Amino acid sequence: MVASHSRRRLGFAMLGVIAAVCLLSDVLIWWLDELSSGFQPHRTPFEIDLQILSCAVWGIVLIQPAILSVYLAFARHHSVIRIIVAAVVLMLVFTSGEFNGFFLSLWLLVMVSLSLKMWGTRISGGWQLYGNEDSLERNVAPVAKSETIFEATTLIVLSIAVMIAAAWFNKNGSLEGVLIVFCLFGLFGVLILAPVVFVSLRSKNLAAVVPALILPVIGLPATMFGFEWFMAWLNNSPMSGEAFGSLLVAFFAAVMLAVTLVAIRLAGYRLHKRPFEKNLVAKTPVDPFSD
Repeated sequence: MVASHSRRRLGFAMLGVIAAVCLLSDVLIWWLDELSSGFQPHRTPFEIDLQILSCAVWGIVLIQPAILSVYLAFARHHSVIRIIVAAVVLMLVFTSGEFNGFFLSLWLLVMVSLSLKMWGTRISGGWQLYGNEDSLERNVAPVAKSETIFEATTLIVLSIAVMIAAAWFNKNGSLEGVLIVFCLFGLFGVLILAPVVFVSLRSKNLAAVVPALILPVIGLPATMFGFEWFMAWLNNSPMSGEAFGSLLVAFFAAVMLAVTLVAIRLAGYRLHKRPFEKNLVAKTPVDPFSD
């Protein structure tokens, strides 16, 4: 029991550090790229490579919609509250720099598309995040049919709304292009993000959890490398230095996602299947002497 409490305190401490790092990265991202490639602190023999630091900050910033999509899909709160909290947190990325409506709408689009599979799992299977103290046997209300309908309607309306907003802010774009982006990130959520999150936050077997956490750390940079190599091959040119920079960004993004899932798990949160409300049919006694 003591070990369990210690792990939970460690998990919550990690979540606090992660939140602070995300906020700091959101601040740094607006001016870090404007600095030189490195600088040497006064009276020190070493030089700080700002390019690597920039890649790390970009990775942390770019993975935030994926982290928020987990909250958007699986948190216990009402769907309206989840949407408001996720949108407000995502807007913090833009409060420290020049506000850009297109990028904000695009990130909202990415967040919602990444959550599609996980949110669908919540609607169809009742899966939600519960802490250790939130036992499903302690008078947890079953999922009512009205709640299921409302969740499904909210997901559909929200998906349409973010696509329209992204197309409206992108003056030179089209709704078809936005739909393609939505489908591509939705596919990434189905094939990679949702399975990794589900195994990481559901399985009790570390033999399954550890590979699930390592998968994005290896798979995301590998996918980025394959894409960059393919584009270089199409253009009949060698891979540029910027391509390797994107690999570092993908690596740091994947590490941030894995660390966040570890922190959530250490804090005692697991995916549990909330029971559905059964439709009880009242049995009316039949009078044998009636017509």
